Amino acid sequence: MEAKAIRIGLIAELTGPLSFMGVADANVARMVVDEINAGGGLLGRRLELCLEDGATTDSLAAAKAAKLVEQDQVDVLFGGIYSSTRQAIKAPAVDKGGKLYIYPEQYEGRNPTR
Repeated sequence: MEAKAIRIGLIAELTGPLSFMGVADANVARMVVDEINAGGGLLGRRLELCLEDGATTDSLAAAKAAKLVEQDQVDVLFGGIYSSTRQAIKAPAVDKGGKLYIYPEQYEGRNPTR
């Protein structure tokens, strides 16, 4: 029996004003997942990338995060470029979904909601 794949969610800005960054993020994620899988996976488990377009819109990114957590049942979630998008993704991913969320951008360390 093959081990269950590790599902990685990525919300990338494939459309909208930040698409020049989001398309690059998606391409790098695909490359890394393919490279890890070609080397036997992570701890013997394949990685499966679940990619969603955040469209540079916080409310859409939040909805996509909820979909990735609830429907696609990802194990970990990456995404967000703006700090406001990070906050939008965090609620459905971490607060409600209990998933590990990694904000892959440079971050100043202040949380404006505290």
